[in-house]
Amino acid sequence: MSVYAGSDGYNYIDTVGAEDSRNLSDAYVLNQAQRDLYKRKVKQVKVIWISNPNERESSTIQRQAKYIGAIDKDIWKSVLVVIREPGFQLESKGQGIQTAIREYSNTSDIITVPVIGYLNIDWVKDSPEYILHLG
Repeated sequence: MSVYAGSDGYNYIDTVGAEDSRNLSDAYVLNQAQRDLYKRKVKQVKVIWISNPNERESSTIQRQAKYIGAIDKDIWKSVLVVIREPGFQLESKGQGIQTAIREYSNTSDIITVPVIGYLNIDWVKDSPEYILHLG
């Protein structure tokens, strides 16, 4: 886990995540992340879940949702989903994630998680820089 101090007073944490390429179990990675958060006395967590577009609830999406859901029972209130290059079909391309969220939220309540998409446009000359503040 890496922690970056932002100029805005927030800390940004990058974890290995589910399906680690170093063959670490999801349970181990989650345990290490929770241990490090506890050591740093972090009390509030927001999750940015970046995913490829998928209309179906793939096994990868299921694992990621299970991993996020294990953080805390109310974590879904603090999640933002970002879908890579969804085209003009953001709603349908996020359908698999929405299904997984319902399955792994462990509640009968309707969970509303904001979903946004992005398109990498680094080829555009003089494109403005914009940083989304999540606070």
